[in-house]
Amino acid sequence: HKVREYNQSISSTSNSASNDGFWRSLFGFGSKSVIRDANNTDKIDVDVTKTSDLLECLKKIANHAQLDQIIMKHPNNNIAKRILSKLIDCLLPAEIDDPRFEHNSVFALELAARLLISNNSNSTDLFPMFLSKFEELFAPKTPGSEDSSLVLKFPYLLERIVVTIMRACIHLYDIVELRIHLQKSLKLIEDLPSSFTRTIGDRLGCGLAIVLRGCFYLFETSDEWSTIKTLLDIAAQDKSGRGFVFDGIASVIDYALPSPDGEEDEGAENKIEPMLSHDGAEAM
Repeated sequence: HKVREYNQSISSTSNSASNDGFWRSLFGFGSKSVIRDANNTDKIDVDVTKTSDLLECLKKIANHAQLDQIIMKHPNNNIAKRILSKLIDCLLPAEIDDPRFEHNSVFALELAARLLISNNSNSTDLFPMFLSKFEELFAPKTPGSEDSSLVLKFPYLLERIVVTIMRACIHLYDIVELRIHLQKSLKLIEDLPSSFTRTIGDRLGCGLAIVLRGCFYLFETSDEWSTIKTLLDIAAQDKSGRGFVFDGIASVIDYALPSPDGEEDEGAENKIEPMLSHDGAEAM
């Protein structure tokens, strides 16, 4: 609603930019900037395209560069970390003066997530950068207090952070060195208020079902199973997530149970099937 009102308030100055394509609209190429005097009346109309070298540079990048070649899999780990650092810094600016910032933040987060997943060989260096930022955003506004975290004010961004955590677990949980960091990120979701988690029950339940089915045999500690059980319980509190939760549980049990006598496939003796641990069986 706030974004719609804001867009309507600036529509008279943004129509020309919106007709020039996605990148021009994103960066504001060709738009006009109105300078106001002390009485809040229009004083002068400035063509920002002519006055900003930075915008000209961005325009050239948007017109000629392929974004996936810049953002996606990068052979140089140091450059990948620098790109990721800049994207993560965009998630929550120090000063928020544009209601549309949340959409820009989600766009930056999506690019950052793609950079992480496409550079999984360097993920042990990259994902801790995500975790550090997420912990900062999830922390209470006043250290040591019980105030809600700042990111709760921005539910769209928070929802996409939760989805990003799910995606990271799905794609990266097989990397042993990352599991402790992935577990910490999952625990951040545990502390979110139920008033929020109920609104994303379908996305949370779907993500957890995929994590459970694809990674159950990688859960080696009771703490890992305790975390996934708690999150499954949270997702099942809402009808939209409940079906995903029980489908995920049923899939794991069906896959992990041994075949009935006499129905084993030929050569089954040589197969090593993922097993459900004692902690896992208890959690299920």
